Amino acid sequence: MKYFLWIGFLLLVSCGKQTYDKVTKTYSSGNPETIMVYEEGSDKLVYQKVMYDNQVLKIEGAMLDGERDGLWTSYYDDGTIWTKNNYKGGVLDGSYEMFNRNGTPKLKGQYKKGKETGKWTVFDENGQFVEERLMD
Repeated sequence: MKYFLWIGFLLLVSCGKQTYDKVTKTYSSGNPETIMVYEEGSDKLVYQKVMYDNQVLKIEGAMLDGERDGLWTSYYDDGTIWTKNNYKGGVLDGSYEMFNRNGTPKLKGQYKKGKETGKWTVFDENGQFVEERLMD
């Protein structure tokens, strides 16, 4: 029983590091434009958010060593997802998706070390297939 309590305590302590937001740029209206999210204690930058002046999220994603790293999502000014893409060390690397304002797919493909690669699929404004392109 003590073993399970110890494991539970370790999990509790190791999970969910605390973070804090720091506004680094504002609009002339005074509303936040760029918000950096830091890990409490180490002041390590872990996330970035950019807002529209109406405070709808414009873009957000993970940071590692001062570079974009992992999933980044951008939004239209009404909050609808515009793009989802992946970065590694500040360079596009992995899946890339673009959406129409109505939420249907517009473009899907892959990046490798900043270059388009493999099959890319194009869709019309209704999300219907238009064509495929090979980028290799």
